Amino acid sequence: MIKDVLLEIKKQTDYSFLYNNNELDENSQVTINVNNVTIDKVLDVALKGQNLGYEVENNVIVIYKPTTTNKETIIQILQQNKKQISGVILDENREPIIGANVHIKGTEKGVMTDIDGAFRIEADTRDILIISYIGFQKREITVGNNNHLSITLKEDSQTLDEVVVVGYGTQKKVNLTGSVGSVTSKDLAERPQPNVQNMIQGKISGLQITTPTGQPGRDHGEILIRGKGSFGASAAPLILVDGLVSEINTLAADDIESISVLKDAASASIYGARAANGVILITTKKGKSGKPQISYSFNYGWQKATGLGDQIWDSATYMEMFNQMTDRIGGRTKYKQELIDKYKDPNRDRNRYPDYNWMEETFKTGHNMMHNLSMSGGNDKVTYNISLGYLDQNGLLSNHDYKRYTGLANVEAQAHERIKVGVTSQYYYGKTREPYYTNQSLTLMIVQGRPMTKPYLPDGSGRYSHQSFPESYGGEWQNRNPIWAMNETSRNIENWIGNAQLYLDVDFLKKENMNLKWNTKGGFRFSSQFQNTHYPAHPVGYYYLKESDYLQGGSDEHMVATDFFPEKGVYNYNHRVVYTMLSTMLNFDWKISGEHDLSAMVGFQEEGQSLRTLDGRRYDYPSDSMTEINGGSTEGQVLNGSISEYAIRSLFGRMNYAYKSKYLLEANFRYDGTSRIHPDNRWGFFPSVSGAWRISEESFIKDNAAWLDNLKLRLSWGKLGNSEIGNYPYQEVYSSTAYIFDGAIQQGVVQTALRDRSLKWETTTITDVGLDLIIGKGLFSLTFDWYNKITDGILSQAAIPSSVGMSAPTINYGKLRNRGVEFELGHRNKIGEFSYGAGFLATLNKNEVLELRAPSYGSYIHEVGKPYGEHYLYIWDGIFQSEEDIKNSPSHPNNPKPGDIKFKDLNDDGVIDSKDREMVKGVYPKMLYSFNVDFAYKNFDLSLFFQGISGRKIWTNFFGEDPFSQGSPPNKKFLNAWTPENRDTDVPALYAWGYAPMTGTRSTYNLKDASYLRLKNLQIGYNVPRNITRKVGIDFLRIYFSGENLLTFTSYPDYDPERGGDGWHTQYPQAKTYSIGLNLRF
Repeated sequence: MIKDVLLEIKKQTDYSFLYNNNELDENSQVTINVNNVTIDKVLDVALKGQNLGYEVENNVIVIYKPTTTNKETIIQILQQNKKQISGVILDENREPIIGANVHIKGTEKGVMTDIDGAFRIEADTRDILIISYIGFQKREITVGNNNHLSITLKEDSQTLDEVVVVGYGTQKKVNLTGSVGSVTSKDLAERPQPNVQNMIQGKISGLQITTPTGQPGRDHGEILIRGKGSFGASAAPLILVDGLVSEINTLAADDIESISVLKDAASASIYGARAANGVILITTKKGKSGKPQISYSFNYGWQKATGLGDQIWDSATYMEMFNQMTDRIGGRTKYKQELIDKYKDPNRDRNRYPDYNWMEETFKTGHNMMHNLSMSGGNDKVTYNISLGYLDQNGLLSNHDYKRYTGLANVEAQAHERIKVGVTSQYYYGKTREPYYTNQSLTLMIVQGRPMTKPYLPDGSGRYSHQSFPESYGGEWQNRNPIWAMNETSRNIENWIGNAQLYLDVDFLKKENMNLKWNTKGGFRFSSQFQNTHYPAHPVGYYYLKESDYLQGGSDEHMVATDFFPEKGVYNYNHRVVYTMLSTMLNFDWKISGEHDLSAMVGFQEEGQSLRTLDGRRYDYPSDSMTEINGGSTEGQVLNGSISEYAIRSLFGRMNYAYKSKYLLEANFRYDGTSRIHPDNRWGFFPSVSGAWRISEESFIKDNAAWLDNLKLRLSWGKLGNSEIGNYPYQEVYSSTAYIFDGAIQQGVVQTALRDRSLKWETTTITDVGLDLIIGKGLFSLTFDWYNKITDGILSQAAIPSSVGMSAPTINYGKLRNRGVEFELGHRNKIGEFSYGAGFLATLNKNEVLELRAPSYGSYIHEVGKPYGEHYLYIWDGIFQSEEDIKNSPSHPNNPKPGDIKFKDLNDDGVIDSKDREMVKGVYPKMLYSFNVDFAYKNFDLSLFFQGISGRKIWTNFFGEDPFSQGSPPNKKFLNAWTPENRDTDVPALYAWGYAPMTGTRSTYNLKDASYLRLKNLQIGYNVPRNITRKVGIDFLRIYFSGENLLTFTSYPDYDPERGGDGWHTQYPQAKTYSIGLNLRF
């Protein structure tokens, strides 16, 4: 019967029916056998021969007899039950939820709540409203006879409906088959930091961020995803902002909606030849329909160094230790005792004979201030989000500052029922002001300052000092005065970046169970840098003491000591990068009979980039105050310039299939071609396949374990490429030259390097097995991944004989594996008005070389079967106690003395040589980990975030480590240095840089444990009650205190364990920050 057919349609769909019983015989017999067809075809079969017509409006079907009812009557029937529904959406604390989605089920019609949580929508009495908001459980409400609705949403801690950004689209997190980590704008708000890169450190498993310095404008470091993926090409991930290649450190955190990290091939292969090292997708905030909303955030912070060198700053002690060192190793002039006695005199003139602590006096309190102002809103036709941001950061050293200006403008318009157009744009301007010498190059000057001198002469003239007196009267050569370097030299860097995109979405097919959408996008990125460096041509430093103080009968004046080694002149550098992108793609979605979900996407993309550089230098200027390049003499000037270009063309696609949201399959591919590689090899195919089984959706789980919200197994495999191998490494390059022919100089060209035209990009194959678990509506959650990542065809130099006369070509020969596990644990609960949560994540990765052209053994070892580039060191085995001890030990290089370190004879041949080195792990950390706890009660909240690394070892030397390096004061540990009277110590006897028994052999003596656990962030906040803020027109106001890098637990000496890598021990330190801030909305 027709009645049964209509009931079955209502059961399987969201449609309802209106008809006249006198026109439709419900009991008439009809036989239908259809499968996977549209509603139109079902009705055509059911009503065949009945002389009936129908109209479909949203989810209502009106059946009528055309001979008695015209189309206008049908429209009146469809509209007679529609009415304006108003309402308010609240949370469990009766606070309005701003930006909640309210839409009519089975339609595209919907609105968003305004700043009061209110909404208005036209709906039918039979319509069902679906109310949703991220972090809350979805609700469905039938309109019925209601004209006003007050709806409360409950918090949803299991986040099954959470949506994450993936390549060229979004997916529900619960439906992911690949490994994707994400950070939301809420996560970023918990760490008010100048650099977004540092804010996500420790937030995503498998993501390693190493910040080498705390210097303003330079505090962005290395990013690795699942280990170091290459040793021949770039190991950095691809970073996209709204789909355009960009940089993470140029964004303001307030402009970011979410950050997704694509870690395995299943999630990243859609980006093909640029995804071998993972992909980071950053999505900026878009506008939402509703009343205009103005938001403002402010943060002001104070910064101190997390750790500084612990050196000897007592002048008399310094000089006595220097003399002790000189007596032992020679080669220097000792300080005279009568001079040392002057510094020991408690009644001395402490300005003339100081104990000056260069470290404490030079490093000061830094400050930073951040502002962000945004306005967003719109209606069902146009939405917008516009923001401006400002950062002013003053460093721990004078004349180190960084200013950043950011802008964002995102506008989207529903130009037609089926057409949507939009514009996204970001702007960045950054200005860094710093001395000519930066980072370690400047801190070494502070480290080697003598306690016997201050930066300026004691006569009050303002002239700069340099050493106390000439080295011939005692002491050692000194580097530049750091205060002079910071005040008189300069390096000003200006960066401009502009991103803009125009996109178009067209809904060709828009049905309840089927959609076909076309998207096309054009993007443009312009970036430019200008650098002006100034170094005075006539700098002068004077001896701190008058000549009469160290030379009998000398002048009662301060003598000129140095010209500070003038590099002199002005240097300008400018580069300009223009990047363009055009992409177009079709998306198809099909829901089949409520059990099958099929989607497919295919797209095309073309990208191109050009880089132009220009730099010049002039050396001679009439005055040191002239800092512009055109003021200098043209004699000896230098001018250089270059241009490089490349392009990439790509075809890509994806297909997803789900059966009952239980069995999930996904396949991706990308076919890339790049101009950087020879035409014979420039195209590559990068596929991936993945699947997941949601065991929790099986009936035997649902019926017996209701507490199990989600249990999913994942498996993926795929190939990725790395096209970041430089520009055109296959091409022969010729250099101009001159030669004599027929008695005259002739011009010509010469090839200096061999090239391999078969060169192609590196290829990375990743296998991933994962598990996702949520229990008790978020009471406990677990994400686990095991991965095997193999990079093949790594770039390396071919082995050729030197007789060829040209440098060796770059070839594809190398294979590297990264294998590891990642896991994230979570717990969240709410008891009355008190809620709390905790989380822990960890990554363990092992790196191993599988193929290598030839092993090498230097300071680091490169050998098959071992991690790439691990430490390769002599093993420190204590201190020589006597000449007899030296005689009875294996023969050591460099003729050591008692008090010097000794090494293990690993091959027992009686000689310490290169065969006694061994690999020492530590270049790659054993584990990256972090954990967090947070608490909230009524309007108060508290969060703590800890981050750490274990198993990392850093090899440091020279400044800050080896005593008297360029005369630098020794570390205080050398107060316990070995002497014939003090043998019970692990500190060797005093020495100076260049003393071969101590500095000529690279050993584990200089290897330091850089493992640490750090309280990365602590934040205490208070949300001012709305019944107070609304009195002054403020919708939301939050005030907070935040601390960054407050506590560090480590055995690393002196400075900060969080550093870029091996090298000088001294470094520009990380910053400990205390800040206050507020967030408000109008």
